[in-house]
Amino acid sequence: MIKFILTKKRLILGILYFISLILLSFFYSFYLKDHIPPIKRFYRDSLGVLHSVPYSPTQFPPFGTDRGGVNLFWKVIEGAKYTIGVVLIVSVFQILFSTILGVALSNSFVLIRKTFANFAQIFYYIPTVLIISFLPMASYEWGGVHQFLAIIEKQLIILIGVAIPALSLYVANEIDVIMKKEFIVSASILGGSKFFIFRKHVWPNIKGKVFLLFFQQCSQVMILLTQLGIFNIFIGGGRITNDPLMGTNSVYSFSNEWAGLMGANRIELFIAPWIVLAPLFMFAISIFMMNMIYKQMEELMGETKIKVKVEKKEKEKVKQIDKNWFEIAKHG
Repeated sequence: MIKFILTKKRLILGILYFISLILLSFFYSFYLKDHIPPIKRFYRDSLGVLHSVPYSPTQFPPFGTDRGGVNLFWKVIEGAKYTIGVVLIVSVFQILFSTILGVALSNSFVLIRKTFANFAQIFYYIPTVLIISFLPMASYEWGGVHQFLAIIEKQLIILIGVAIPALSLYVANEIDVIMKKEFIVSASILGGSKFFIFRKHVWPNIKGKVFLLFFQQCSQVMILLTQLGIFNIFIGGGRITNDPLMGTNSVYSFSNEWAGLMGANRIELFIAPWIVLAPLFMFAISIFMMNMIYKQMEELMGETKIKVKVEKKEKEKVKQIDKNWFEIAKHG
């Protein structure tokens, strides 16, 4: 099985991308950050022309710098562990709790099921970002590491919770489809308990869809984070600073997560667009990689099912051949 998975190059590429990104982010934050010299805010080129921050990607590849002279490449790398980490944690618990609740719903009374379905409709028609924007997710005061982690914990709970109603209903509906199949009905007639039927028949048929749903949710959570950034809702909170010369307020993300970098600098889109495009590019690449993993896993699971069926048929043939030889030997 492992050798079979290793032949899937796109799957391996996608997994290595996320692992490398997270490891590099931790390595930069805890070691490399203190060993990289700061960028000069002014410099003269070979023609004697004076340049100042923010430097464009052509002046300071690959992503340029922000107005503070910070290298945007390392800035998005630093925020990768928060962005990808939140996406993975939120998606895992969304699927876990939704599966448990979906199983419970599929075995609940009709009235409870209908009431829950009506409640879940809210999350289908009202954009999730609007629902979250009315919840206490934003914070603009630095209260130390403990408060920073407490804010992230609260944000994770909200991000997980808003997706559970719709996902639970989806899982319950998928279970209902499987429960109507003939082999399930036959098992029930023969006296199989609900737990036995679920463990032996329902779960083996639904676990693949639940597993693929995880990768879909990862992409959805990334898109949701970009939308939250527009509302100045940053993972871990942010700070507001006043510019007395310009008479404006600026918002900064504590964690440098990508959505925060985009939302905090959206005013730069028409002035120094690379400041916004750098985290947007990382989001685009990450969503592409996650979708690539999803497609490859979908193909892999389909091929595995075919392979299992072929192996079962081959075993049945071998058993039949052995039986025939036994009958021939017996009757001499």
